[in-house]
Amino acid sequence: MADGMTDSAAKEGREECLEALYRLERTQRRTSLDSLRGNPDMTGIDIPTTVLDLIERGDVGVEGHEILLKRSGRTIGKRIYQRHEIAERFLKLLGLKSERAHREACRLEHIVSLPGEQLSGISETDELSLISELLSKGAVPLARAVRGVRYRIAMVCGGRGARRKLEDMGVSKGAEVILCTRHGGGPVEITVRGSRLALGRGIASKVLVIGASAPEETFPSLERRLHRVGRFHHSRRGW
Repeated sequence: MADGMTDSAAKEGREECLEALYRLERTQRRTSLDSLRGNPDMTGIDIPTTVLDLIERGDVGVEGHEILLKRSGRTIGKRIYQRHEIAERFLKLLGLKSERAHREACRLEHIVSLPGEQLSGISETDELSLISELLSKGAVPLARAVRGVRYRIAMVCGGRGARRKLEDMGVSKGAEVILCTRHGGGPVEITVRGSRLALGRGIASKVLVIGASAPEETFPSLERRLHRVGRFHHSRRGW
């Protein structure tokens, strides 16, 4: 997956753009390029290229100086907006200040799997709650890990197929993992269970890791919740 990072970054950019347009539409403000440029959540995103991409995909249209959401774009924008709002509320309940909660929610909204991809019986809200708690305890997406530092895998997000494929490669909860290299436009390389693997940036972003030295007693409430929802194996080995 040589262009995994590029594809993932482009997808996140499109989702941020559609969410921003949806927010503007909700408040009946102008949905223009200038409005997007003034949005701090769009910092670092190539707005003209992203908008052209969305036009080509049929998610937005242009009328004069306005960028208008089409049905598909509005559906995606609303979904990302709702994920963000749920995540931000959870993070604030966990004690994060508003600014940090907003920043972390901007990351979470792209990590959580789409409806229908969760394991049977696990709602999107449940998954957001677990991710929120892990982030509040210092977990980070594997793609953002510090090179050379030992981590443990705390949670693997995403669809059933993606999780099964990762588990087959040894990328599963409790395993020690080290980020070896992070290529600018390609996969990240890791060592896990004695093997060296290359993962696309999008996949690596769905693996949450936490410092290998984190004490087991840091996670009692989380462990109970994981067992209750049946998301992970019941073995506590490696924690």
